[in-house]
Amino acid sequence: MNKTLKTIITVSTAAFLFASCHDNIYESINAEVKLESNGINGTGTISRYGDYLIFPTGHLYYKTNQSSNDTGLYNKQWAKAGLPETEKADYIDGQCYYAVGDQSNLYIMIHSWYENSSGYNAVSGRQLFVTTDTDFSDGIEWTEITIDDNLTPVKLFSNNAYDAANRLAYLRAYDSDDSTYKIYSLSGTSSPVEVTDESTGLSSDTLTAVYFPKDGQTYFSKYYSLTANDDYIYYSLTYNNSGSMATGSSIYRADGYGTYYTYSTASTSSDSNPSEEGWYEYDSDSDTYTLSSDTSLDSSKTYYTAKENTGFTLDSAAASATSCDAGGIISMAVTSNYLLLGTTSGLNRVLLSSTGDSTSLDNIPYTSTTSFSNNGNSIITEYAYSVFTLEPSDAEGENDEYVSSVIYGSVSSSSDNWEDTGLYSYYKGRGTWNRDGTDDNSSSGN
Repeated sequence: MNKTLKTIITVSTAAFLFASCHDNIYESINAEVKLESNGINGTGTISRYGDYLIFPTGHLYYKTNQSSNDTGLYNKQWAKAGLPETEKADYIDGQCYYAVGDQSNLYIMIHSWYENSSGYNAVSGRQLFVTTDTDFSDGIEWTEITIDDNLTPVKLFSNNAYDAANRLAYLRAYDSDDSTYKIYSLSGTSSPVEVTDESTGLSSDTLTAVYFPKDGQTYFSKYYSLTANDDYIYYSLTYNNSGSMATGSSIYRADGYGTYYTYSTASTSSDSNPSEEGWYEYDSDSDTYTLSSDTSLDSSKTYYTAKENTGFTLDSAAASATSCDAGGIISMAVTSNYLLLGTTSGLNRVLLSSTGDSTSLDNIPYTSTTSFSNNGNSIITEYAYSVFTLEPSDAEGENDEYVSSVIYGSVSSSSDNWEDTGLYSYYKGRGTWNRDGTDDNSSSGN
């Protein structure tokens, strides 16, 4: 499929789709961009390890973490890493769908297969391996990590810290003894250690983590889209709801995690005693709620009840939400001036405010997305499973950016096909988004 705005939307529908964007729609409709032939199919999440970027899709791909601004190189820079030998069925080798790095280790999860009674290949087990190799060109020495028999590995994830010194890796696993999911920290070849401190959001639902430079803490979440810059943690309320994806379209902004209170109007009667009921009064000048000292109802006042909550906070209150027109948000990455958004209908971006002197207003997401000046809005039309920015401190469009797409649901009902899914990249020197893969022309870059 030739993926351009010309083939995806008509001029009449374009006005509707992008009516709320700041940029004029015609500025984002540029010359038709032909897809390059080489591109990695399959989806995954890019991670940092040593001097490499790592991308697992079943195979394990790697490339230098040097910017294309320095190398002058674009597509065909990924290479396929050697995986440890495991059991296989019908010539299907073990496959790697999760790979994350910490300060000095790269961890992978290998799915092994068997042929079930119906003649289909099914997962027979999951194993964890680790390496400290820093040169993949001459092969990789993998060491298996021993885990307890009662644990079934489910997912690897990290806190996505830019600096390796702050980078931590985690395992989500199912504990059959307790019939619950738990999170474990990884440390080289040592057995995983259960994480139990819930003060930064850890729970049995945890799927993601993020390093917050402002306080040096790692925060955990059940939400798919989670990222941070020096000022805020950003997330949307997209999570796994009983096996289905429940998507959120608002962007939340936080600077911590803990207990906060929400207030609602109290239901009063003529004999109400606000002080005895523990009701609050609101002071609009200070924007605060204080316990009422009234022993009888004052008809000129509005009283409020307080509810205690636990979750992400902003200035010790509830996290601030910005309603956004991007649609269902399933992944996020920061740049210095935009949030890059992976959505249920492709790639998008939203501007972060920058007021200069007043830091209290900086980095607040706008309510309307801003169309790309290139083909970013049209490069994929399906789920943008993950987004990644090489240099988060650079402005959007000034350095390398990546998006990984996947078809969610039925392939037959999708506007995309298998060949359209996978890894796409933006390189400033090239100026457009396009497929990204290896230099193996015989496998179309896989």
